Amino acid sequence: MNTDDMVFRSVFVDRDVDQAVLAQAKRLGASAGSVYRLFIEAGLARLSQGTPLPAVSSEPAVLRTVHVHCTSDELLKSKAFQLRMAHDELSRRVCTLGWLTIDAALN
Repeated sequence: MNTDDMVFRSVFVDRDVDQAVLAQAKRLGASAGSVYRLFIEAGLARLSQGTPLPAVSSEPAVLRTVHVHCTSDELLKSKAFQLRMAHDELSRRVCTLGWLTIDAALN
């Protein structure tokens, strides 16, 4: 994997999203990081279409570190600023939105 156009970020996610990432990675024979990137990009695409951000679990989040494309990271930063939301909180919600999007497409 070429990481020249990526940054290494910590991402908080709900446990069910983390379990879905691991299951999807196993099914695809891919890395969990690539599935996280897929979920983040799918969530950002839905957010740009005006889809509201989902609520997140009140349970403690799981912390993962992932290489994220620079463009996705910049979009997360600018959107967090626009929404006056912490970057970590937005990343968590975007991952959840991406998971819901991918899950709906597969089922």
